[in-house]
Amino acid sequence: MAIPAAGISLPVPDAWKLVAADGLADPAIRTDIAATYPGAGRLLKAADAMGDRATPAFVALDPSVAGTTASLTPNIAVLVSPQSVSGLLLDFVAGFIGSGFADALGAKETERERVQTPVGEAVRLKYSLPGGSGTPLEAAVWVIGAPSGTLLVSMMGPVDVLADLDPGAIIAATAPLP
Repeated sequence: MAIPAAGISLPVPDAWKLVAADGLADPAIRTDIAATYPGAGRLLKAADAMGDRATPAFVALDPSVAGTTASLTPNIAVLVSPQSVSGLLLDFVAGFIGSGFADALGAKETERERVQTPVGEAVRLKYSLPGGSGTPLEAAVWVIGAPSGTLLVSMMGPVDVLADLDPGAIIAATAPLP
């Protein structure tokens, strides 16, 4: 899936609902997403809390839980900050973003490591998320210093769904747009 606002493409499950930057900027579409997909309203509010520091560029939502009582719809989200960072500054920004992510979602960081992705150096963070109703929830987040800006790519959902989704493979298949 090409994400022009982020300057990348990344693989997304075929059946998932895709919403590009223009849709995420439309209040009516955001209201529909929040009403249809469990937990999506909370995710949109967390993205809004980033303010001008990062703009939502894309979200993909698993339609299999639409309208159910699940606590969180499995999703892939991409936010973009116009300034690209690298080196020690990337670690600082990842820490700042990670703290904001944890605060906004009540998440607990469980892992952090520096990695290389096809679109730039990154810090990968993992979180456990509250509210799993018996099914543990987690998030895998990459803060990437890409040529188009600093990207925040997150994948969230039940642990078993994320294992099947294989977030590491999705990031490994991410590519810069020509």
